[in-house]
Amino acid sequence: MSIPEGPTDCDSKPPVKNRWDRIKQHPSMKALRWALAPLAEAQWVTALATVVLAIFAIFAWRAAQGQLDELRAERDPLMAVIAPGQPSIDESGQVSWPIAYNNVGKSVAYEVVVNSFIKIGDEKFQPSLNPPGADEILGKNGIPQPPGVIMSINVLSRKGISKDYFEALIKDSFKVGVIIEFSYQTTPNGPRTIEDFCYMLYKGGIIGAVPIASCPR
Repeated sequence: MSIPEGPTDCDSKPPVKNRWDRIKQHPSMKALRWALAPLAEAQWVTALATVVLAIFAIFAWRAAQGQLDELRAERDPLMAVIAPGQPSIDESGQVSWPIAYNNVGKSVAYEVVVNSFIKIGDEKFQPSLNPPGADEILGKNGIPQPPGVIMSINVLSRKGISKDYFEALIKDSFKVGVIIEFSYQTTPNGPRTIEDFCYMLYKGGIIGAVPIASCPR
């Protein structure tokens, strides 16, 4: 009498491919994985918390840096034009444009150098022809400028401009202009800061500030 063949224990289990598969299926390894599962989860939570704290630290540092920059800006010097006067022409045909400026900041500006340029008609902006002794006033070698002290200069064009030509120019817009450039240090021996101001004459003698990019030199 033949015994019907049926599935044996070996046939009902999946085949073990290699030694590592046998090790993983060992009861002791299953118990170890069960025991380490909470630790692995805790490590994942710790890693996530670390990332969140790092992001928070970056934003906190940026906020603190921004506040520090604002406080420093409140204490720093700031050179600026405070009163551009009206241009005029003398008997030699030289246009003169008076400019008043000041350190409107809260501390001394160091090694201040003032450069000026003037535009007549369709010409580009040309360096001012300063009279003898102006280098000391304009700080060509760099001078300190305390806050609250008003200074003034005359920006001078070339000579030989006819009065009729100048009067025709001032009846138009964007034909006469001036640029004032301040170069200075906010701290002794620190990096130099550049501040540029451009003003153009409009019809009717109105003076308006113009973006420096619109004032080609």
